[in-house]
This record gives sequence, C-alpha cells and structure tokens, in this order.
Amino acid sequence: MKINKIVLKNYRNHALKEFTFDEGINLILGPNGSGKSSIVEALGVALFNAEPRNGNLSDAIGVDGKNATITVDFIGADDNNYIIERKIGQGSYARLYLNGEPGNRAETMDEVYEKMRSLAGIKKNEKKIFQNIITASQNKFVNIFLETPGEREKIFNEIFDTEIYRKMSEDFLKKFGDSRNSALQIKQNLSLEKSRYIVDASELEQIRLDLTEKRDVIEKEFAGLKNTQKELSIEKSALEKIQNEIGVLNKDVANKKENYENIKREIEQNSNNLKESENALKIVRDNKSNYDLYEIKSAERAKIFAEISKLEKDKIVSDELKREISELSIKIAESQEKIKGKEDTLAEKKEEIAEKKEEFELFERDFESKRAVTKDKSIYLEKLASEYLEFSDLRTAIIDLKKENDKLEALIENFKDKLVDPDCILQKLELLKKKQNELQLNKKTMDTLSLDIETYRTRLNDLRETKTKLSSGYCPYLNEECLNIKNDVSPDKYFESKENEFTVKIDDLNNEYLKFKGLSSEIDKNIGDISEQNRALEENAQIKAQISDNQYSIELNNKNIEIDKLKITNLLSQSHADLCKYLDNENLDEINLKLSGNISSLKRELELNEAELSKMQKELDRKRADITGEDKYVENLNDEIIKLKESLDENSAKKNNLIEEKDNYDKIISDLPQKKEELNAINSELQELKNSYDLYMSNFSKSAELEKYKNKIIEYKDNLLKTEAHIKKCETEILNKNKIFSVEKLNELTDLIALNDNKIENTLSSLSATKIELNNIVDKIEKNICIIKEKETLDNEIKRLDLTLDVTKKLRTKLNEMGKLVAARLIEKIEQISTNNFRNITGRNEEIVWKNSSTESYAVYLRKNSDAANETRFDILSGGEQVAVALSIRAALASAFTATNLAIFDEPTINLDSERKEALAENLSEIFKNLEQTIIITHDDTFRETAQKVITIP
Repeated sequence: MKINKIVLKNYRNHALKEFTFDEGINLILGPNGSGKSSIVEALGVALFNAEPRNGNLSDAIGVDGKNATITVDFIGADDNNYIIERKIGQGSYARLYLNGEPGNRAETMDEVYEKMRSLAGIKKNEKKIFQNIITASQNKFVNIFLETPGEREKIFNEIFDTEIYRKMSEDFLKKFGDSRNSALQIKQNLSLEKSRYIVDASELEQIRLDLTEKRDVIEKEFAGLKNTQKELSIEKSALEKIQNEIGVLNKDVANKKENYENIKREIEQNSNNLKESENALKIVRDNKSNYDLYEIKSAERAKIFAEISKLEKDKIVSDELKREISELSIKIAESQEKIKGKEDTLAEKKEEIAEKKEEFELFERDFESKRAVTKDKSIYLEKLASEYLEFSDLRTAIIDLKKENDKLEALIENFKDKLVDPDCILQKLELLKKKQNELQLNKKTMDTLSLDIETYRTRLNDLRETKTKLSSGYCPYLNEECLNIKNDVSPDKYFESKENEFTVKIDDLNNEYLKFKGLSSEIDKNIGDISEQNRALEENAQIKAQISDNQYSIELNNKNIEIDKLKITNLLSQSHADLCKYLDNENLDEINLKLSGNISSLKRELELNEAELSKMQKELDRKRADITGEDKYVENLNDEIIKLKESLDENSAKKNNLIEEKDNYDKIISDLPQKKEELNAINSELQELKNSYDLYMSNFSKSAELEKYKNKIIEYKDNLLKTEAHIKKCETEILNKNKIFSVEKLNELTDLIALNDNKIENTLSSLSATKIELNNIVDKIEKNICIIKEKETLDNEIKRLDLTLDVTKKLRTKLNEMGKLVAARLIEKIEQISTNNFRNITGRNEEIVWKNSSTESYAVYLRKNSDAANETRFDILSGGEQVAVALSIRAALASAFTATNLAIFDEPTINLDSERKEALAENLSEIFKNLEQTIIITHDDTFRETAQKVITIP
C-alpha cells in the first residue's frame, strides 16, 4: 500500500491543505502545535476507521464547527489507484472508488472498510493494527511495552493472532457439549412421541386389512366403469370420423367443379393462340428468301464501311503528320539562330569575368590588413573593460561599506537614546511585587467572606425549610412535640428571631465583601505592570547587545575598506600607474572618470574601424557574389548551347522520319473514293429488301410457339376428363357414407359418456379417501417402528459424544499451548530484526530479548554480551534507550506483520541524544528497507538528508 496524497478540509487547524507523499521515507517537519500529528490521525480515520486521539470525531472538526472532509489518494494491494473520502460531522459519509471512476463506488461504512481491509492487506482488527503496529503515536511511543503483563498479553495476542487457538479450543468444547445436550433433548422428545403414537399393533393391522379390502372393491368397480367408457368413446369416435370424411368429400367436390370450369377456359384461350401462330408461320415462309438476301447484303455493307472508316482515320493521321513536319521546320530554323547568338554572348562574358576577378583579389588583401588592426584594438579594449569592472566592484564595495558604517553609527546613537537605567526598573519591580503580596492577602480575605456569605445563606434556607415543617409545633421525625418551641412561644416567633439574626449577619458580610470590589482587576493590572517592567529589563539587555554588535560590524567594515584599497592600488599599478596618485586623496571618482574616458575613447575608435570593416565586408561579399553569378551565368549559357544543339539534331532526325511515314499513308488512302461508291450501291439494295425483312422478324417468334399451343390443348383436355371422373367418384362415396351415419346415434352416445364420467368421478373420490385413510394407518405403524430404532441410535450417539467430549478436553489443553508456541516463533523473528535495528541506531552491541512464558507476558529486555544474567528490563531503561528499543521493535513489527508495507512514526527522536539521532538518521533506509513507504513526524530536521520527500509545515 502506498499513500500518494491527502487533502484535509476544516480538519483541526487545517482549513484546506494538501500533502503529497513519495515512495520511501517521507518527513513531515514542523514546530510543535503546527498540526503534524493531525495528518497521521486523519490517515487513520480515513483508511482504517481509527478513532482520533481523544476518541471523539466531532472534536476534530475545525473552526466552522459543521463538518470536516478527509480525501486520500493511494495505491492498493492490487496495484490499482483508489480514492477514499471520509466526511465527519453534518452529512457524514465514507466513499471508496477507483481513481477516475467515481460512479462505481462503495458507500456504506461496512462496504468501504471491508474493501479497505483487502486493499491494505489486513484480515481483521484494522484499528488495532493501525494503532499498535503501523503507527507509533506521539507520547505513546513506548507505552505499549510499559503496560501491565495482562494488558500486554491481550494486545500482542491480538497482533500475533494467537487468540484464535484459545477460541478454537472453546469452540470445540462448546460444539461437542451442545451436540450431546441436543441428543439428550431429542431422546426426551422421542419418549413423549412414543407415549402418543404407540398403540395395539393387532388393532392397527385389522384396520389396515379392512381398508385394503374396501380399496380393492372400489378399484374393481372403477375398472368396469373405465372399460364401458372406453367402448362408448370408440363408437362415438367412429361416427365422428365418418361425419368428418363426408365434410372433406363435399369440400373436395366443390373444389374440383371449380377447377373443371377453369380448364375449359384455358382450352378456349390456347385455341385462339394456335390460330395466330399458324398465320404467323405462313408470313415467315413467304418472306424467307428476301430475309436471307438482306442478311448477306448487310454483312457486305458492314465490311465496306469498316474499310472506309480505317482509310478515313489514315487520312487524318497523314494530315497531322504534314502539320508536325511544318512545325519542326520552323523550330529547326529558330534553334540555329539561338545557338549563334548565345555563342557570341559567351565569348564576351569570359573576358569581363577575368577583369572582375583581378579587381576582387586587390580589394580582399586591403580588407584583411584592416581587420587584423581592429582585432588587436578589440583585445586591448576587453582587457581595459575587465580592469574597469574589477575597479568598479571594489569602488562600489567601499562606498557600500561606508554607507553601512553611517547607518550603524546612527543606529548606535538611536539605541543609546533608548537605554534606561536598570536600577530604576529594579526599584519599580520591587514596589510592584510588594503590592502584589498585599493584593493576594486581600484576595484570600475576599474568598473567606464569599464562603461565609454562602454558608449563612444555606443556613437561612435550611431554617426557613424547618420553619415550614414545624409550623404546627410537632416534630415529624420524632412524632412528638418539639421541645425547642415552648408552649408560650409560637413557631413563627421562634424562627423569626433566628431569621433576623442570619439576615443581619449576611448583610454585614456583604458590606465587608463590597469593600474589595475591583480587586481582581487591580491584581491583573499589577501583574501586567510587573510583566511590563520585566520586558523593559529584557529590552535593555537586548539594546546593549545590539550596540556591541554594531560597533563590531563598523570595525570589520573599516578593515574591509582598507583591503579593497590595496586591491585597487595593485590593479592600477599594472596598466594605469599614472592614476595611483588619486588614491592618496581617496579620489575614487576621478579614477573612475579617467578609466571610463579611456575605455569610451577606445570604443569610439573601434566602432569607426568596425563600421569601415563592415562596409568593406559587404562590398567584398557583393563582388564575390557578382563573380560567382557571372561564373554561374557562363556555365548555364554553355549548358543551354549544348541543349539547343542536342534539340536541333533530335528535331532534324524526327522531321526525316515523319516525311517517310507520311509518304506511306498517302499510298494507302488512294483507294478511298472507290470504296465510298461501293457502299452507296449496297445501301440502295438494302432499302428495297427492308419491308420483307421487317415482316419476317415480327412474325418469327409467334410462329415458333405453334407446337407449344397444340401440346397445351391436348394436356388440358386430358385433365378435364380426369377431373370429371374424380367428381363422380366422390359423389358416390358421399352417398355410401350417409347410409351408415346417424346424428341421433351420435347425440345418444355423447349423453351416455357424460353420465359415465360422473360415476367415474364419484368412484375415484371414494377410492382416494380410502387410500388416504389406509396410508395414515401404515404411517402410524411405520412411525412406531422408527421411534424405537431412533431411540436406540440416539443412545449410541450419546455414548459416542461422551467419548468425543473427553478427547476434546485433552485437545483444548494442547490448543492453549499452541498459541504460546506460535507467539514464540514470531517473537524469535522480531528479536533478530529489532536487534539489528537497535545496533544500527545506537552503535552498541546489546541484543533485544522478548520473553513470553507462563511467568512473563511479552516482557522486553536489553541483554549485554549475550549473557542472560546481564539483562535490563524495559521499564528501568533510560528514556533514550526505551525509545531506541521501542523504535527497533516497532520497525520490525511493521516490516514483518502487515502487508501494508507502511509505517508511521510520530516524534521518534524523543529522549534521544544527538549522537543517537544521527545514527538513527544514517540507518533509516536500512531499517525500513522492507517497507514501501514510511512517514516520520518530527520537529527535528536530523532526518532531512535521509528522506526522499520533506513536507515542511510552518
């Protein structure tokens, strides 16, 4: 488990604070009272449902007094990122959800903390685990080891989970004891059952035989009724079947008659189609020869048309070739002219470039010479500037020191004005203390008067109550007349004198008490005056100390001024010896002016040189670019001439090829006029044959259907005869079935079946009642037998449980011893880890011994030299040793006995000396190496260097 972040809102003194944590050691550093422990307390409340330090959650709510919210972002044992929110006060709640999925969350307290136990790797008792293992609280760091033996046993048995063995032994004993008592109770109940159910067996057997005979008679009668019912149902079903068959035949006849009419209509329609096909066949035969001739001529026409199309395409190609030849002739002439012009320009440019290169070389030599001079001046300027900067720093330091001395002198004078004669203050203090003693005496007198007034008031109230009880002169306690009230004195008169006496006394005391009115204010004022005089004494001492500090500072500043002057002298003597004369008069401003003037003059000279160089550089770049451009131009011109000559040769060759190709096409297209004449002649012939061709085509498909219609007519006539025969057959079957079917007979059978159903139902009811009665008698017989057998079984079970109970008592003793053995193994592991921790913290060689036996419960000792006789009990160790031992054991518990991998220590350095604090700091990483995260709360910054994360709280 790893805590990423906690946000506290209105929790104790944290109005709204967010704290983030890293893996490893996290240090929460701050003064006492800054709210460090509140962060740990909030983690316990949110993550483990732990109680705050005073046990009351409402006390943890901050200034607004309504509610507080704790939000913790953490990584659970399943390596997922979770958010838990805990609100206390008004509208309190707990929520747990995966980070980024607030819609899917646990909201009830039980759900939240059941899930939290799983995420923290804790099976149960999460509050105890948090308070006793994960966390070592402030002021309770060592308390767990100082508890009484009984309390220590209770705490560590829960931590080590050894209570389970004691509970197991008690559970075993209780389980088998309860089983034995349960068996005895069942046996007693069976005895009662036996007295109720066991009767004469022969009487029960006779009743069973009579009922069996009655059942057999009824079953025989029931079987006869069922047979009769079956015969009637068969006869009825036969008549119903005939009735259904007649209906089906009538329906079939109607369908066939309708089908007969449809077939007649189809025969008529196909006869008409047959006549149309015969007429179409005659027309096809009459026009067949003209149709064939038309097809031949059409093929010839298509062939000639294809040849003409090809020749016309070839003519287009020939014309295009002629145009291309003309264009190429023009391009060739233009290329020849361009080549001549570019060759002339190339010769001129080469002469011009040679002149420019010669001029460029002369200008470049002049530029390099001037640039070398400027560089020397620049180096000298840098040296002057560095010296001037060093001088300026020393001059500024001297000026600042002198100014600081002036301020310190003024402060000293100011402090001297504030100084007061201490004897005067002491004299005033003596007078105020005397007055305080007098006021305290008066306060005691005032308190005595207040007590007396209250006493007399109580007595007066008691007197008035007694007056009421004795108003008749008769004592209610002694059941006799009151002897204090004589016959000649009435009760009212007797008590009135006493009341007056007490009232006067109270008034006198009140008057005396009023003399001290305002005494408390006067005491408070006097205490304030004493505090003021004490403060005056302290301020006087502080002023004297400040005057002494300031005088020392002035002396130190004067020494530093002299040192800085020596540094300036050394600096000027190297390059500016002429300026050293100004130091005698401390005229630093004159030196500063002279140095800055020299630098400015050199800068101006250097700027002029650099400006001239810049212009020359630009001119040099321009000339270089100009020559480069000219070279490039000449190169491009050469490339263009070469390309033009290549293009000229290519176009000449292409022209010759095109002329040859055109001559070939001209020979091919010479046949085009003759082909067009042939096409016109064929078109005329086709026009004359067109009518005969159209008549043939429009009647051909109709004539082809002649045989189809003939076959259909034959098929329909055959179907007509079959349908007529089927109708006659069905009508004959209907007549025959009507002869054997009777509606009256069917109704008579229906009534007989219904009457028989009633008889069957009555017989069945009588049979069921008899069977139930018979079954009850059989159950009674069987129950008598079962009770006897069950009693015998229980007697055997009680004997077995008695034996088991004896074994369980022996097992209980062994289980009680098992808890001690398990704790011993755990303690042995803790001793080893904690001893290593203790040695790392203290640098000493002692070992930690943790004893748990019948005489000692979880008692901690510190043993020297592995000598059992040289042991010191935990409660008599020094404070520092107790903290070191407690810290060592707690770190071992945290790393070995929780899956949370988290430990929290609040003020672990309490009572440790500086050496042990440093040793603890150096070994923290080793001590907590098995933990994923450790949080340490302290006001001591010894651990700052060791921590992976430091959270500082002001």
